[in-house]
Amino acid sequence: MYSQQKIKELVSQIKKSSEPDKIYLFGSYASGKAKESSDLDLCIIKNNYNNKQEELLKVKKTFSK
Repeated sequence: MYSQQKIKELVSQIKKSSEPDKIYLFGSYASGKAKESSDLDLCIIKNNYNNKQEELLKVKKTFSK
C-alpha cells in the first residue's frame, strides 16, 4: 500500500523526469478506499513529446526505483 507521502514522492519524480502537463490520481487512492491489494491509478498527460516510448520508459523507471 502506498502512503500519501510515497504518492507525493512518485508524482514529484515523474514531474522531474517527464515534465507532464497534468497528473491525475484516480481510483481507490483518490476516493480514500485503498486496500493493501489496491494499485495506484495515475493519469499522466503530456501534450508535446517527440518519442512516446521514451516518455513511457521515463515513467516506468520512476516506479522501478
